[in-house]
Amino acid sequence: MMIKLFLIMSLALTAPLSRAEGFAISLNTGSNVRGIDIATSLSERFDARLGYSSSESQDYTLKDSKRFNETYNSREESALLFDWHPGDSGFRTSFGLIYYQAKHKLSKTASISQNVTTTKRDTGLWTFFRCFFTLKLLCDDIVSETTSTTSWADFGTHSYDVDYHVYAPYLGIGYASQARKSGGLGFTADLGAFFRDTPKVTTSFTCGPSNPPGTPNCDAYQNAISEETAAMKNDYPKWMPRLSVGIQYVF
Repeated sequence: MMIKLFLIMSLALTAPLSRAEGFAISLNTGSNVRGIDIATSLSERFDARLGYSSSESQDYTLKDSKRFNETYNSREESALLFDWHPGDSGFRTSFGLIYYQAKHKLSKTASISQNVTTTKRDTGLWTFFRCFFTLKLLCDDIVSETTSTTSWADFGTHSYDVDYHVYAPYLGIGYASQARKSGGLGFTADLGAFFRDTPKVTTSFTCGPSNPPGTPNCDAYQNAISEETAAMKNDYPKWMPRLSVGIQYVF
């Protein structure tokens, strides 16, 4: 819906902007960008750009990411950028604001730790000599060993909702023909990053049949969820890279 709305706005602006000193349009794709930009000249060295892009790709860096499954993701960027061309070449530096909207749904199977104690007989060299010289009165020792195992099955599952709705400052460099220069087909490239800070993270949890609500294991895990949810905010990088290339036409 947002893409259609932006395209309609772009077409509505094409006619008046094309009669201005300069106007350009580009289609872009990249690491987290798939969309369209329109640009117009502000002065001999400065252009202004309005852009919209969307993407569907995984975007999380969790320490135990193998336990998580991303079931849904959506990302949209609406950008207002200003390009400074320091020379007659297409090289530019860009700055501005990006309205960044992203939603990710993650799910995982909960786990509990269990301590298991096993016993075994010590058959080392010292035990052998002790047994030999005491005429088998003191032989094998019984040794207890405690290990910790993790049970995944039938404990429960919970899901996370990760949301961004933020105006993020952007800074980058790139290449494109200046909008004030007449006519032609060319290419664009951008490399930069914007500061999206930390997301809003919420979670829901349901205990499994083997550990129903009210049992000690279920209660203990529910108490730990809030700490894990708070820690997840720091698992997402605050700076989001933005790399794109595109085809541009200057009117």
